[in-house]
This record gives sequence, C-alpha cells and structure tokens, in this order.
Amino acid sequence: MRKHLWRGGITVVLVLLVTAVTAPAPAQAAKQTWPDIRMRLGALPNGIPAMVASVTGPLFVGDCEMRNARVELTKADAAGRSVVIWTSDELRTHHTSNYDVWWQSFRFKTAFGTVVGGMAPLPGPKMYDAHEPYSVEQKTSIAIDPEIWPLIKRVEWTGEC
Repeated sequence: MRKHLWRGGITVVLVLLVTAVTAPAPAQAAKQTWPDIRMRLGALPNGIPAMVASVTGPLFVGDCEMRNARVELTKADAAGRSVVIWTSDELRTHHTSNYDVWWQSFRFKTAFGTVVGGMAPLPGPKMYDAHEPYSVEQKTSIAIDPEIWPLIKRVEWTGEC
C-alpha cells in the first residue's frame, strides 16, 4: 500500500511540474508616463467649464498607440466633485495574441507640480484586430477642492497596455 501511495505522490508532483512549465505566462503590461502635459481653461460642449489637455500623438506603450486624445476635468462643484473625461478616436494595437487594452490614468497638478487630484486607470476598448483604429470615451468622478481647481495647470498622463 505504501509503495502505491509513493508512486501516486510522484505522479502528482510530475503533473504539477509539467503544468507549471508549459502553462502560458500572463501578459505583462507596458507602462509609460508623460509627466508634464499643459492644461488650459476650456469648456465642454454644454458650456460647463473644464481644464483641458490634448495630445495629437502618437503616444506609444508596448504594442499600443494612441493619437488624438484629450482629457477634460470639469470645474469642481461646491461639494468638491469633478468629472474626468478621457477621449481618443485613434487607439491601436500593432500586435496581439488575443486582445490589448489601453488603460489610462491621470494626476492633476498645479503649475509648481503639486499633485491635487488623480484617479485609478480607466480601460479603453478591447482591441482584437491589429492596426485597426478604436475609439474611447470614459468618465469618472474624482474629488477636487473647488478652491484649488483653478490652479490646475498640468497633468501627468500615464498609459498602460
């Protein structure tokens, strides 16, 4: 009986070892930060004031590319709520085994570089087809002190793909 248990233990160890060696590793996202993109006072189409930064591109991260991108940070209301809007009409992957996703995050800064707000990454679309353009519009709410909002002059733009 002991002999059979011992053989079974070796079989399980070998199966686990072979599985660990042959299983595909998870994809690693590349990451790039553009630390000092200038923001200007603008407005949304509905007239709401917003700090705006635009990048015509291209920005490259790993196998991915983004062009014609924009981030808008709406004026903070009295409760300190502001909306971040990220848009791009040209996201691409140049190579993928399954699909790629461009993840975008922002940190908002004063002219002196003091960070006054930021957010977790927003996902772009799943890009299944290489070299095809994809578009994105994502929104999220963040807290910004209404007294500090007018002092925002720069954005740290971080992409992962």
